[in-house]
Amino acid sequence: QLVDRDRIRTSIPTGEFELAGVPVTVSGVRVKSGDPYVVSAVLSSPERLDSSHVEELKQIITRDSGHAVILEAQFSMRR
Repeated sequence: QLVDRDRIRTSIPTGEFELAGVPVTVSGVRVKSGDPYVVSAVLSSPERLDSSHVEELKQIITRDSGHAVILEAQFSMRR
């Protein structure tokens, strides 16, 4: 389980990148064991974020880690 959690954690893009054409910073990432694993993160952007951004990040994590996950996201607006 520890190896899988590390694999999931390293598959999560951090820092600033684009999700659905919007600049997003991902921080505060935590991975909890479970079936499926639960990933918590804070998504920060100067633009309004919605569920499509969460879904795109979830797909990236699932694709890159090879594990299904539940993604719990908090939104933070930067101005």
